[in-house]
Amino acid sequence: MKSYFSSLACASGSFLLGACGIVSADSASDTVTIDYKAIVGTCESKNIILMICDGCGYNQIAAADLYENGTLHSQPYDLFPVILPMSTWSLSSYVYDPEAASKDPKWVLKGPTDSGASATAFATGTKTTNGKIGVDKNNAPLLNQTEKATSVGKSTGVVSTMPFSHATPAGFVAHNASRNNYEEIARNMVYDSKTDVIIGAGHPLYDNDGKLTASPQYNYVGGQDTWNQLVSGTAKNKEGSWTLLERKNSFDSLAAGLSPLPKRLIGVAQAYYTLQEERSNGNAGTDTVGQVPFNTSVPELSTMSTVALRILSQDTAGFFLMIEGGAIDGAGHSNFIARNIEEKMDFNKAVRTVIAWIEKNGGWKNNLLVITGDHETGYLTGPQGIYQTGEDSFDVDYDLVNNGKGKIPGYSWNTGNHTNQLVPLFAKGSCAEALPATAINHDPVRGNYTDNAAVGKTLLQILTKKNGK
Repeated sequence: MKSYFSSLACASGSFLLGACGIVSADSASDTVTIDYKAIVGTCESKNIILMICDGCGYNQIAAADLYENGTLHSQPYDLFPVILPMSTWSLSSYVYDPEAASKDPKWVLKGPTDSGASATAFATGTKTTNGKIGVDKNNAPLLNQTEKATSVGKSTGVVSTMPFSHATPAGFVAHNASRNNYEEIARNMVYDSKTDVIIGAGHPLYDNDGKLTASPQYNYVGGQDTWNQLVSGTAKNKEGSWTLLERKNSFDSLAAGLSPLPKRLIGVAQAYYTLQEERSNGNAGTDTVGQVPFNTSVPELSTMSTVALRILSQDTAGFFLMIEGGAIDGAGHSNFIARNIEEKMDFNKAVRTVIAWIEKNGGWKNNLLVITGDHETGYLTGPQGIYQTGEDSFDVDYDLVNNGKGKIPGYSWNTGNHTNQLVPLFAKGSCAEALPATAINHDPVRGNYTDNAAVGKTLLQILTKKNGK
């Protein structure tokens, strides 16, 4: 057992402001001391690819590593030149306090971010309150990465294993006071944005097992009228008409270069809420990986990513692309370790696909790849989890137990919610060297750490024309 926490020094502390050095999230300025123009300098990146593993902390990565390879740190991104911890707090939560987190294993359970606020931080470089998409705490729209990229002549896209109007992909395209306004958000993405590629789940005619449903639900695609326009080819955004892709074989054909590339694409895979994670008949407590047969009517994240890369790379000026493995979060909420590992392995495969594409298309001098999580979900730890060591003190059995390749490691879940703990970030390629300069705070366990809003501001600066002009 490896413990990361000593005895509890400050048991609670009030929300946002309190003893223990907690800072008000509403008034905190985590990025004001960073000169983004200076740290980015004259570096340029033709293509920026941000891959977000929703709900992934260190142990979600470890669990998939141990199952897939029988050893830790076995992914290609473990060899990236930039590896940093990152905080994810929102204006509805506690500012990450490294001392409090290191002394009390329960501290990170209090007031975490949600995916909407974290996506907004990545997309705009600005912290907001939970539940919002692309707007500040007062609901004012914020310039996001896709809008910035479009303004400098680049193409843009978002890809997810969740509905395309869900929090993370929506956060990079839409602006809404509530992440739950799915129809409104979807219409914003379809009709009002200049985005070139939008791919996800959310198909109104299929259920979570990829089968036709007798009760269509059009909420994730903007309502029935919007869906009908997408199907008929009459739906347009500011850049022109959309091509709709639905069938797995159509995704496969485009990815393999067997079909003509459209200029603009909306892909809605034939599953409702997730591609795989919500398929029925699973048992969170006893299932092993793949025990319930996978849906066969939907593409993998790697295939959807390839489709997006092929379409966007038609633009000689470059592109910005966000790719999300979104259902890892759902498996964390349901404490379903087998599904968590399945989704993380699917994400890892997509990472390998993106790396292979980069190496064949301009290499690392023309491409920047950033891989990270938007927050941790489930507080995944070793088998003993959080345990009491005294009247007012606790410790945690943090490390998973390696049971060998192909076997689920020893583990414990400690919540069904998000946590406020640091998550890892990996980066390689042009301008990646700017990111360590944003790690201006220090954690006694993880070392110097960056923040999701700082990452967002850095990417926006990279998208700015050379020398900020």
